[in-house]
Amino acid sequence: VHWSTQPSRWVLLVTDLTMPTMSGAALARAVRGRGGTLPILFVTGYPDRLPFTGHPRERLLQRPFGPDALEVALEELGVSAPPS
Repeated sequence: VHWSTQPSRWVLLVTDLTMPTMSGAALARAVRGRGGTLPILFVTGYPDRLPFTGHPRERLLQRPFGPDALEVALEELGVSAPPS
């Protein structure tokens, strides 16, 4: 399901910051520019290249990360983790 056609079906966007065609920051700007309010979780293995926007509905996880760090980030974003 493409976000722009059914945004209400999305609860979270998880994206890498470094991608070949569009950066995660550019993707976040595109979503926000279309009125998107869903939380965004960025992941990266390159903390020195952070164009992180600092938006209140965005969090950053540095790879590698474990389940506890993921759970904290999801809680901070107000997203419930799926049951284990």
